Amino acid sequence: MPMFNLKYLLVPMIIKLANAQTLCKPFEYNGNLPYNKQGLIADYNSENIRQTNGLLNLHLTKNSGGTRLSIAETLHYGTIEATLKVSPGMNVVSSFILMAENKDEIDFEFVQNTLNKTNVIQTNYFYKGIPIFDKNAKMYKTKNPLADFYHTYSIHWTPDFYEWRFNKYTLRKLFRNETKNYPDSPSKVQFGIWEAKPSSWAGTGINWNSQPYILSIKSLKLSCNSTTESTITPTSSTSSITSSTSSESASAITSSTSSTSAITSVITSAITTAITSSTSSTSVNLPRNYEIKLEPQFIWNLVFSFLIINLM
Repeated sequence: MPMFNLKYLLVPMIIKLANAQTLCKPFEYNGNLPYNKQGLIADYNSENIRQTNGLLNLHLTKNSGGTRLSIAETLHYGTIEATLKVSPGMNVVSSFILMAENKDEIDFEFVQNTLNKTNVIQTNYFYKGIPIFDKNAKMYKTKNPLADFYHTYSIHWTPDFYEWRFNKYTLRKLFRNETKNYPDSPSKVQFGIWEAKPSSWAGTGINWNSQPYILSIKSLKLSCNSTTESTITPTSSTSSITSSTSSESASAITSSTSSTSAITSVITSAITTAITSSTSSTSVNLPRNYEIKLEPQFIWNLVFSFLIINLM
């Protein structure tokens, strides 16, 4: 009887543990201390990062442009919670991003354009900087402009999945086994505000008469996960958010949806109709949100904007 070779058991376990290696240092912003004395760094335009009454405010101005703030330590698995008030304004982009050196990216982005009033939560992911917006981007509409209040946005990252959260609601999950292009490189946590060039995604142009534009951070916390935590990985993701139908659009989805494609609430009208509608019958508060279908022209505008940003 042949002896059992232990290597056949140990090698797969070692590979799995190596792939699941956590790189994480807990962090919590203290509004009573200078931000640059507690593990936060300005990537550029430090003069545009100002602390006022405990708030960490990132400014965008005509003369100096925008700015970006990062947690100094690199992250590989953990939960980042940020309570933000995003900026209003046409062509003003507020962002909360996990960004790796190889351009792996997980993000929240917010921008006002001719079709919305900063009431669309944009979620996206990129694998090594490859833009595939029709598959990777998902958007969620809220009744009230997000720039009017502070809200808590979270990214939960484990070896098996990412999870985007808004206040206490889970917006979406991305499981490793759902895509061959799963971003999984150690990343920096970044917050930024910047001017986007005119496009249907960002608007027709910025109005500098309303400057400065401000992305305000009220709280920021990074918690570390245990790589031994239970992370059951189904073959498809679920959503804890219920999407409702209206007279103008969409079939409803529920938290028991069985696949990413199935949870797409199909907006039958063009994205312009879906976003511009502000009546009570079509703009509703989460968890009764809409997941907005991306139209082809809108996708190409996103691709064009992405390429311009990365080639600058």
